[in-house]
Formats: sequence, C-alpha cells, structure tokens
Amino acid sequence: MNKKFECLRCALCCKNTNFSNVNIDQKTIGEKLAKKGLYLGAKKSKIGILLFNDEFKKLREFADKYGIDFHPVPLFFVIDRISENAIILCWTLGHKVCPFLKKNDDHICLVEEFKPLVCRAFPIIKNIKDTKMKYLSSRRCPGVLKTENQEIDFTSFYENELEAAETVDKKMQEIFNCFSKLKEKNRIDPICQINPNDAVKILGDYLTSGKTCFIEDVENDSVI
Repeated sequence: MNKKFECLRCALCCKNTNFSNVNIDQKTIGEKLAKKGLYLGAKKSKIGILLFNDEFKKLREFADKYGIDFHPVPLFFVIDRISENAIILCWTLGHKVCPFLKKNDDHICLVEEFKPLVCRAFPIIKNIKDTKMKYLSSRRCPGVLKTENQEIDFTSFYENELEAAETVDKKMQEIFNCFSKLKEKNRIDPICQINPNDAVKILGDYLTSGKTCFIEDVENDSVI
C-alpha cells in the first residue's frame, strides 16, 4: 500500500463543501462572540470551507479574470466604531458545490496551485470530541475508506494533510490574537452585544456600500 495518502480525485469533497460537518451550537457561540464584539456572518448550514483573507483575494482575482460566479460569505467579522467599517477576519466559501471545479470535468480543480489550506488538509478534520487525538481522518472520504482496514502510521501517512491542518489552526490563532491586540491598543472599538441577526444585516449594508476591510489592513495601518 502507499505510504502517503493519495487523493482519488473523486471530487466528492468539492461537490459538498460542508464536508467538514461543522458541529456547533450557533446560538450559544453567537452570544459568546457578541460579548467580545465578534459576529458570525454565516448560518451553520452555510458554513463550509474556511478561506483566509489572503486566499479570498487570490480566488476573487481568479474568479473575476475568468468570469466565475464566486460569492463567499464573511465568517467572523467586527462592526468597528473607529473606522466605521465591518472588519472581516476570515470567510467561508458560500457555495455548496465549489465554483472552481472545471466545467464539463468536475474532477479538475482550477485553483490547484493555490487552493485553500482547508482543502489541502482534507481528509484531515478537527476531532470535535476533544479526545487525545487532535485530528481525525474523515470517513466521508473514499480515499480514507479505501485504507481503513490496513495498518498505517497516521502521522506519516497524512503528513502533508496534517501539516496543512496545523497551519490552519495556527493562522486562526494568529487572527484572534491580532483582534485582541488591536482591541487592547484601542486601534479598533468593536460594537458589542448586537443581536447576531442584526449584526448580519449591518454587515450586508456595509458590504453593499463598500465599508469593509480586512483585519490585516487595520494591523498594517492601510485602512482607507
């Protein structure tokens, strides 16, 4: 058997981008986030592939260049009093079927060279049961099922995917640390305790009017 996981190119994970099967209590999490001035821009049923802001920019540019319908949704965002912007921390894809599958050949990824880290990590997913193993391999992936009766060294077999998953976690931690530091230094003044549904409506208005920026823009003092 192969010593490393190999994608079967079945594209099942691309045709159902909520493959990670996010298991969250959105009401409880939404209330906790609102106390800090953070809000979820997508409903649980719409949360799928995570996109970092740099990934969003590359995909947006590619989609615009080739006329691809691409409408991601801000995942975590802030309504900021100081800049009067919606500050976006990261995104979720917003499509059940990935728009970057090649037309007439849905087994080819058009953005293979710079596809999102979460895609690179699959079939590795977070272990939401919080056991000693931080990550699991998703049994919704045929490539995983193909080897489930064979003895493998998990860390070695999924080396590349685990590296991507760990990078995802690291980048998310950096984003939230950045948010906390900007808040402590009074560089941002998040409006807290807005009803989550109202916050999403405000976000929609800000997106329409162009009053949005990325948290990296604030960190680098490049908000216009």
